[in-house]
Amino acid sequence: MVPSLLRRLASTKVGAALGGGHLALRIEDGGAAAMRRFAPSVAPGSPFKARPAPGLVRVVSAVLCAAAMTWLLITAAEDDRPGHGLNGLTMRLAAGKEAGSVPGTSLIAACMNRQDTLRKVLPSWAAVKGVDEVVLVDWSSSPPLADVVADVLPGEDRVRVIRVEGEAQWVLSRAYNLAAGASSRTNLLRVDCDYSLETNFLARHVLPPPSSSGSPSSDGGGSTATESSAARAGASASESAAAAAASPATAPILASGAFYSGHYGAARSENERHMNGALVVKRADLLAIGGYDERLQTYGWDDEDLYRRLVASGLAKRTIDYDTITHVPHGDRERAQASVRFVGVEIDMNALLLRSLPPWSAELAAETRSAYTAGDGVGGGGRGGGNIMQRATPVLRATRVPANLRVLTPAHEVTHAWNLALGRRLHDEWEVPWDLLSTMDSSIKERLLTRLIARAAASKSSTGMRPRLLVAHVQHGLGNRLRAYGSAAAYAAATDRELIVVWQADAHIAANWTHLYEDSAHVVLSSFLPKWPDMKGGASWDPAWGAFSFYNYMEMDGGGALKGQTIPTDPAKSIYFKGAYVMEPTSPELSTWQAANDAIRALKPLPAVRAAVDVHVAAGLTDRVGVHIRCKSLAADIADVPDADAEYGITATATMQRWRSAANVNAFAAEMRAMVAAKPSTKFYVATDTAAAAVALRADFPGAVDNQPRDCDGRDAACVVHALVDLLCLARTRELLGSNWSSFTEAAVRLGAPKPRLAGTHFGVAPMEGKVMKSEKDASAGTVAAAAIASTSKEGGNMTRTAVGTAK
Repeated sequence: MVPSLLRRLASTKVGAALGGGHLALRIEDGGAAAMRRFAPSVAPGSPFKARPAPGLVRVVSAVLCAAAMTWLLITAAEDDRPGHGLNGLTMRLAAGKEAGSVPGTSLIAACMNRQDTLRKVLPSWAAVKGVDEVVLVDWSSSPPLADVVADVLPGEDRVRVIRVEGEAQWVLSRAYNLAAGASSRTNLLRVDCDYSLETNFLARHVLPPPSSSGSPSSDGGGSTATESSAARAGASASESAAAAAASPATAPILASGAFYSGHYGAARSENERHMNGALVVKRADLLAIGGYDERLQTYGWDDEDLYRRLVASGLAKRTIDYDTITHVPHGDRERAQASVRFVGVEIDMNALLLRSLPPWSAELAAETRSAYTAGDGVGGGGRGGGNIMQRATPVLRATRVPANLRVLTPAHEVTHAWNLALGRRLHDEWEVPWDLLSTMDSSIKERLLTRLIARAAASKSSTGMRPRLLVAHVQHGLGNRLRAYGSAAAYAAATDRELIVVWQADAHIAANWTHLYEDSAHVVLSSFLPKWPDMKGGASWDPAWGAFSFYNYMEMDGGGALKGQTIPTDPAKSIYFKGAYVMEPTSPELSTWQAANDAIRALKPLPAVRAAVDVHVAAGLTDRVGVHIRCKSLAADIADVPDADAEYGITATATMQRWRSAANVNAFAAEMRAMVAAKPSTKFYVATDTAAAAVALRADFPGAVDNQPRDCDGRDAACVVHALVDLLCLARTRELLGSNWSSFTEAAVRLGAPKPRLAGTHFGVAPMEGKVMKSEKDASAGTVAAAAIASTSKEGGNMTRTAVGTAK
């Protein structure tokens, strides 16, 4: 001890200078190593300042400080055990004789907070046979972790805590590089602060001694378990003890070119997937590739990137024995990076961004890795026993941090990577086909992923099956689309499926969903690439389509489309449904009239739409009689649908046209006059399919008619917005005169209008003397109004074809 002490004292220069109220000590050469026991990054020649000390106190402080430095040297000389000497704490990744040259194993860990899980796992770390030291980096935890260590492991002098202050968020790469650099042994056992270890962990994961080259085993990973002790002559005492304590089935000793790590693909449970970060590796092998890539400063891919570079350096990857390690479960919210919303997406994002950057290496690390300086003192006291070095925790602050991936990558590439990463997770984990994802922007993907995660967490199913989807591709005009949406929403809710609405602007309706409704609570696609019936064979190009069943009620599409096809309940399948009508499940209770109407009524129109309705409410809307007139001929109705027969079918076109003829303006005007004659104070809210009709009725009934002003008769977006205002207003009237075979009248009823009286049925002249031609399929279906009246008088009734017919 004495010679060592004399050598160190001889090589130490300590200068004291009083000035500015501070005691400044300059420590050079060998003394800097002693100083690094408390302030590891203090370099030779750098000053160390004590607190201000006025007058005589400053002189006393100088004497005490010099005495303390001498004591440090004596303590260090007495404590020349491997890893505890003056050079045992090196705060940067660097291979060299002073660090990592002592045979044995350093367990390294780092965490931000995690006090509760740390208390649970610390005893298991200390109990592992063959662990010579534990290096724990406290990444700005609050409260500091030193007291946890002292409480849980009092008197355990193998544990060294290094505290880093001033860090706002957890950065795994930087923290573990710091821990690795501070280690002193040839082998590293890297764990998370929520990993609990069995005592035989190292015996099951044996790396060769420094002098051993190993010999190939049957799996190419080292020598066999029966290798003689002579072949391990260079092993440390701890390694030999670990090997001797192993059972006859102990793991083979690997060749020098190998390492052990976690592998999520080999995990036997969801919880075991969280142990991907476990690692047993030669310290020199880790440093040779620069350690963790410190450009990775958000959650994910740091481990996989490290393993890939280790393999690229020529090492063989072996999977850890999951029987010797356990993960303490916790939610993603307990992860130190509070900004992490989608764990898997963050992993994929970082992997994608790394592709455009040069690989991390020892050379790159030397130029850009983090640098630290000592703080004003030591942090964390420790209330337990143990030696003074355990209780005095070095405190560091970063003086240099590498730029992160998002800074180093052009903004448009970052955006693209995030969008692609979201798509990967939705496709790979939730079986959302790429055909759907290709037209979703990142905000829609985020919403869908959020909803799927929440649905999985709240699922009533005990089978562990992932949530399934219902893609509702709604068709034709506003009334038809709302009807199909409501039916699908009811079915999705009843079968625990996530609803995706396909609402495309087309010839029937030029308005997108976002022209009408707030969309924060829905996943809505405004475009859709797959074509019917090609998507039925989609599994040939995307396996995710194999999880779908297909139902198309739009018979004019051909390819097996069949209106009214019953839909069986298969919890293992997602559903693609295309229609302008209600779904018809084999179990009627899965999509009832009331449940569908509740879903439609729950939609939140845009503020401008609500404001327009409020104007009419203020004008006495709730005391008016609603009037819906659907009389425009099909030939004049939709400019971009010149051939109604080709669009709807010959029979359906004829039926609709006859009922529109019955719903002429004269028929409604006559009924309105009769109502005014019976009650002169009667007033009306009129919604018509032509602006001219509304003008005529206002002239016929001066002061008694209110309507939504508009200067359009078409299907453009502005006109459709007016139509939604009309629907919401009709729904709030006290009585309704409606048009038969019209989905618009039906939609008003679904939204809350009273039972309607219908032109051609309850007033006016019935078409063709009351005989209505229908398709053979709908011969017994009845009219939309009859169904609406019947359904509203029967609580919870099922929505069948009696509620839809071929209504427009």
